[in-house]
Amino acid sequence: MVVLVCVDNITYLFLGYADTVNTTVNLTDTVISPTQTTLMATAGPMQVNLTFLNPIEPGNWVKQSIPFSYLSLTTITLDGEAHAVQVHSNLSAEWMSANRNQVINPAVFNEIATQPEWGTLHHAMKSGGEITYKIAEDSVVLQTFKFEGVLDNQTIFVPLMIDCQFLASRATLAPSERRRIPLSGNRSLFYKTVTRYHNDMFLIVDFLDDFADASSRAQQLDLRILQDAGTVSRKLGDVVSLATAQVYGSIQVTVGTDLSGNLFNESDVMAFMKNIGGLKTK
Repeated sequence: MVVLVCVDNITYLFLGYADTVNTTVNLTDTVISPTQTTLMATAGPMQVNLTFLNPIEPGNWVKQSIPFSYLSLTTITLDGEAHAVQVHSNLSAEWMSANRNQVINPAVFNEIATQPEWGTLHHAMKSGGEITYKIAEDSVVLQTFKFEGVLDNQTIFVPLMIDCQFLASRATLAPSERRRIPLSGNRSLFYKTVTRYHNDMFLIVDFLDDFADASSRAQQLDLRILQDAGTVSRKLGDVVSLATAQVYGSIQVTVGTDLSGNLFNESDVMAFMKNIGGLKTK
């Protein structure tokens, strides 16, 4: 993932790698909680905060089973003056395959370096305002943003890069991967079978619409977890902040289906965790 911030026609690299951008933001702080990681930086006369929100919804199996996360960005002027700000975010094919030297060729239930070689990648935000996009090779897209400050809403059929660019003081994106779970038997992700989310578009729209409430729930959960951990030790709060999202992020909540993939028994709920500890299967 690459995030660029353009302030008064000067482009800064905030996240990732872009060989066409030589100026970087000044990272001032990193704040980690059980559900969120916020990177705080300055770009010229602006403070720019980038927050990754990984929703943890233990009381709602539908929301907990949705494999999406949020990326939000806020900007604050440091000198009290108005400034022109554009933000660029992109995802590339590395999210979909660990083989960096070939065109993506999905292979169900196959992994390279523990990274699945199948699935669907979504990178979305709510439309409106001055949002622009481009689907093309990464070098082309980055050059376009650097020199033009906007993208041209065009698609070049090179399945390597999906980009969006926007003008905002607060913006929210939903970068996510939706993968089939490598399980035997008839099972499906819980959200997909017991709701109307058979079409990813409905899911994406609802997920983006839920950002404000999801952020509020996450902050409340962070407070509860850190308060409970703090009764034992401040260091325990640091540990659970690092571990909680990793644990919940590796779990997929599933439900039983019939041979056609339809809901068979809503009470047949199982949670599966990806083996990330290097244990060998028997």
